[in-house]
Amino acid sequence: MRCPSTKWSAVCIGTLLVSAGSALARPGPDVIVGDIPDTSSFGVVGTKRAYSIGTTSCNIGDQMLSWVSGTNQHPVISQNMYRLSNGRLEQLGQAWLKHGFCALQGNVCFSDCQPNPNGCPALGVHCSDPYTSGLNGQQGGLGPKSEVNAATGAFPYPFTGQNMTGDAIYKRLQVLDSELTTAGALYFVASMYVQPEDAANHNNNNNESYRRVTVDPATRNLTLQGSTQRQLPAIQAWRDNGLGAGVVDPGVTLTNVDVAADGRFIIGSKATDLGGGVFHYEYAVENLNSHRSGQAFSIPIPAGSTITNVGFRDVDYHSGEPYSLTDWTPTVGATSVSWATQTFAQNANANALRWDTIYNFRFDCNAAPGSGTATITLFRTGSPASIGGAATVPGGGPPPPPANDTCAGAIAVSDGATGWSNAGATSDAPTNTNCQSTTQIYNDIWFSYTAQCTGTVNVNLCGSSFDTKLAVYTACPTANNTALVCNDDSPTCGANSLQSALTSAGTQGTQYLIRVGAFQNNATGFGTGTLTIAGPSCGPSGDNCSTAIVMSGNTAPFDTTQATTDGPAHATCLNAGSNQVTNDVWYNYPSNCN
Repeated sequence: MRCPSTKWSAVCIGTLLVSAGSALARPGPDVIVGDIPDTSSFGVVGTKRAYSIGTTSCNIGDQMLSWVSGTNQHPVISQNMYRLSNGRLEQLGQAWLKHGFCALQGNVCFSDCQPNPNGCPALGVHCSDPYTSGLNGQQGGLGPKSEVNAATGAFPYPFTGQNMTGDAIYKRLQVLDSELTTAGALYFVASMYVQPEDAANHNNNNNESYRRVTVDPATRNLTLQGSTQRQLPAIQAWRDNGLGAGVVDPGVTLTNVDVAADGRFIIGSKATDLGGGVFHYEYAVENLNSHRSGQAFSIPIPAGSTITNVGFRDVDYHSGEPYSLTDWTPTVGATSVSWATQTFAQNANANALRWDTIYNFRFDCNAAPGSGTATITLFRTGSPASIGGAATVPGGGPPPPPANDTCAGAIAVSDGATGWSNAGATSDAPTNTNCQSTTQIYNDIWFSYTAQCTGTVNVNLCGSSFDTKLAVYTACPTANNTALVCNDDSPTCGANSLQSALTSAGTQGTQYLIRVGAFQNNATGFGTGTLTIAGPSCGPSGDNCSTAIVMSGNTAPFDTTQATTDGPAHATCLNAGSNQVTNDVWYNYPSNCN
């Protein structure tokens, strides 16, 4: 790393720590994707480009996780890419699976790694292991998804295609070049680890993490953005970024649906008013880890509805995977819209919705949205034959109150922007005389915020679609006038604005409850907006090269707690698959030479 200097020498001190704290371990071995640290591009063959992504695993469990090469007692690692555009999250491509062969014992997720004394054959409790994108892109170590049961973590060894190589895109994460140039689109990559001990301990629903990337318009190379969203499935990117990068879309509903003795599906849904009494319905379904897979998907509609613009999207298998690429067939019936592929009996290699993939379904309808149930018919035999989950559907009932309608259901948020809707929210009783012209906050919803360090916290609802009110508490109020601070209208949001903003003192580690609501009750008190929070900076002294600490002698203590990374990687520093000095702090050392 370099820092501009004349007579001063810049010294950067870093570690491989992403989190300097520790946490209670989960029962059993539990492997997650702790970080997606880098990407590689392998060029284009025909119409397709090939990529790979680096993955750093973490064992957040309380037992070691087996990682034995040459057997089926190690993790396999997926690599996927997605595009969010025009309110639709689609999977653009997938790779074959990287087979693990050795676990190092790092500290990316925790500072209290308990390393396996025998090294490679197991990942210790609270330890991490880095696999660079170059390593995950090595074709000889990639095996087919079709041989893996993600619900149990079982797979055969040796795997098909072991040590086999091919052209630049063979087995790697393949994406159509034409789908990388969509104006205004957001792109994401994701990965999950599958391992038999993790699955046996029922810890396999948190294995996937995702991260945003940008695509260079000339080279098509990928650049990582933001931080890795740990333990969040790829479909979560739709809700988390639906109104822009890092801005939550409250109109996106995500529902976990578990199959007994199998795995999990996640149903995503959203309705958009097109005007003229017509609504667009968008669905994305992720099979996280169900071996039984999905054969059909159905949405109920009111009798007599007019259905148009029915659509479907899947993601291709490649490089010799045996599965069909035939699109699902849509059927518009009197009371439902459905899509289906062949049954297992008809074709065991039909284009079922298999683990670690997202399929999309859509249509327009002249019936307003409400709450209902989407149905997934399962591909492999067993009981139940189908499962259902809550979704936004045409003609459904009125939306239920939001999950954070009460203080007890407050949704945790952090610094940045969070989209919200208070549709269907009720009003909690406590009032505040320090909240300007009226004392009540109507149709309120609640959020919780924990200060990462001590200082001033700024909160605002600027740009909301209606007349808002805002308050901050240290506990759920049981009496009137207990808010720390409350605001109705704030000039922070503009002259004569009806939106709210406030400033509150924050103490490190303290949880605050944020009450978001309306100036007026009922119809005039419902709408959408963005909750924006800006807390104090938490980085240590010398966190950036430009603010390096000037040393007064030859030694100085250092602390990388909450430090960020601000320097380039160095090939000459490559060790254990990592060439980056992460979570670094900087020092200026006065040279004794002229």
